[in-house]
Amino acid sequence: KILQSVAERLEFFFSNANLRGDNFMRSQLLQEEAGTYSKPISVHTLLRFNSIKQHTTDASTLLQAAETLLPKFLTVHKADETLARTNPMTKDQLDDNIPLSLVVENLKLHVPGSDNNNHKQNGSRRKTYANNVHEVRKLFEPYGKVVLVKFRYGKTEKHKSSFPRGNCYVEFESKEHHDAAVADLVGTTTTTTTTEGDDQKTITKTEQPKKTLELSGNKLEIILMSKWIETIKELKAKRLEEAGNGDDDNKQNNADGDQNGGTDKSSEQPAPPVQYNKFTLDWKQGCVIQLKGLSDKCDR
Repeated sequence: KILQSVAERLEFFFSNANLRGDNFMRSQLLQEEAGTYSKPISVHTLLRFNSIKQHTTDASTLLQAAETLLPKFLTVHKADETLARTNPMTKDQLDDNIPLSLVVENLKLHVPGSDNNNHKQNGSRRKTYANNVHEVRKLFEPYGKVVLVKFRYGKTEKHKSSFPRGNCYVEFESKEHHDAAVADLVGTTTTTTTTEGDDQKTITKTEQPKKTLELSGNKLEIILMSKWIETIKELKAKRLEEAGNGDDDNKQNNADGDQNGGTDKSSEQPAPPVQYNKFTLDWKQGCVIQLKGLSDKCDR
């Protein structure tokens, strides 16, 4: 049972589905010259993963699970205690999940512990997803093997703390399984344009999905990932366009002020450079520091 559980975790961590979103695993497996994710990784590194550590802390168990249960998927190097993918993933495959994936909207959120009516105790707690990966996976498994369920989180601009966006990705193993789910769960929209003389009429017809999934009382909306990405790109382009128009308005206002003689000559002088106090940070390994007063726009 332990070997089976460990093999399942190894299969997931080395899978294409996980590597697309797992920056750490990609960095460990990347062969830069070849552009492939094929470099061996130490089992001692893998043993630090929580979901592996809960099953075993023994390096030989990982090697045995890979050798006996995943012989075609992983190559075992016993001498240096490392594992590598037998068939490497390439950088060109990073977007191959799009035709296999759906976006699930309207997942239920809740505040942990809020059911006990202790509002004072729970008032400061943040919302999280009401369901887990296994519950979402179970909904879609009737259509085929689900290789990845990934809940989406965002970060607040001010505090940089994460919050649930209320949706997730579901990736199937094959296009056949994906298309079976789409046929049942995704509605269709068709647009036709007809011409009568000088008049053009555009008719949009929307068909509801054959089946609606529910989870914890919420009706879920299922969207093609390709369509979802297209919508996100359109929204970003619109925001950039609106921001650009705002800059143009500001420039025009400034120009009008100059023409009307409303600009103070003193404001045209360059501002004096900001003076900073130099300091030396005496950092020691294991020491944690906190910096306060940073701008919201300050990056890493």
